[in-house]
Amino acid sequence: PALLILSSGLLTAQSPNQPTIKPVTSVNTGGGVVFEENKNQWPAQVMYMADAGGGIRLFMERGRFTYVKHDEKQLEDIHEEKHGIDADHSKHKTDDKINLHAFRVNFTGSNPFSKPEGSEKQSWYRNYFIGSDQSKWASEVGIYNHVTYNDFYAGINLDAYDNKGYFKYDFVVKPGADASVITLSFEGVEGLSVI
Repeated sequence: PALLILSSGLLTAQSPNQPTIKPVTSVNTGGGVVFEENKNQWPAQVMYMADAGGGIRLFMERGRFTYVKHDEKQLEDIHEEKHGIDADHSKHKTDDKINLHAFRVNFTGSNPFSKPEGSEKQSWYRNYFIGSDQSKWASEVGIYNHVTYNDFYAGINLDAYDNKGYFKYDFVVKPGADASVITLSFEGVEGLSVI
């Protein structure tokens, strides 16, 4: 018996008055995609986070992925105004608002007890000391190259990883498992297309 790997294709999601958001499963970051564990720096339902490139941040939760897309140009403008070499804090030129759009990929019927686990831990880490509430601080946040949801569906794992600068995930179907149980539903999008 062979092992079947179902690799997700590139999907596009679009909402009214929003730019096309490419990539539910494949985003070129220009570097490598890595996964950060949650040590209380994000809401409790988030297990791992990945900067998936193109202004997209991916939050991995039990049974779903939440993608948040921000306007990179707006963020860059605000950063330059507040921290740039020519920052003039007496003049306020840009709006501090950043346009965001979030959408979710729900893995309908997946195992609610399947918890993502990181592997291939990096030697470096990140620290989050934001604000004065120390309960929200996180130090030595582990960074991983690979995240696996074991038994995501009966006999099926979900593997998430970097592939040449692209975020990818595959369903790894063990012999005898039924791949037809893999079902995705989407929130926050009005149309989908496979390209």
